Amino acid sequence: MKARLTKTDNDDVNSKVNLRKVATAGMEEIKVLDLFAGENTLWQHFDKKKYYGIELTKGKGNNLNGNNLKAIPGLDLSEFNVIDCDSYGIPIKQIEAIHKNATLRPGTIVIYTAIGGPVSGINKESLRQFNMEAIYKKCKFLLNKESINLFHGYLYTKGIRTVVEYRKRRGVYDKCYGYYKVNT
Repeated sequence: MKARLTKTDNDDVNSKVNLRKVATAGMEEIKVLDLFAGENTLWQHFDKKKYYGIELTKGKGNNLNGNNLKAIPGLDLSEFNVIDCDSYGIPIKQIEAIHKNATLRPGTIVIYTAIGGPVSGINKESLRQFNMEAIYKKCKFLLNKESINLFHGYLYTKGIRTVVEYRKRRGVYDKCYGYYKVNT
């Protein structure tokens, strides 16, 4: 029997909107880069000075249509104070690209969704970061269930010491919805 996670856009919308309200509380202006914009549902609930959505799937929302990993290096991230990485898995590649972009400003809020479970797999960057590629080849299923912990370890290597998040269990999968503030 295989464990499957049905991909749903904006599962638990109220909780996700509330997380964004907490993350942006006290901001005079909200300027959002939404890397997995979908139908632009989550940010409809906010008064924003700027909203720029990127979506891979054509026909979803009012967005730039394309691969966010190709777009991030060329964007001026200093134009945004919120970057939303609400993905179907763990957005390590996007977070890596964000932190490599020299225009990223301290104080920027990065919102994420991280989903992990025994059959979800682990991003290669996360494995490389902790020199675990060889171990992973031998015992994937044992390490897969640690994907969220490896994600937190990855954030730590980027200088992130504090995250605010909540977790939901859905079948064998953990879904973490959270945010952090860029330090450097």
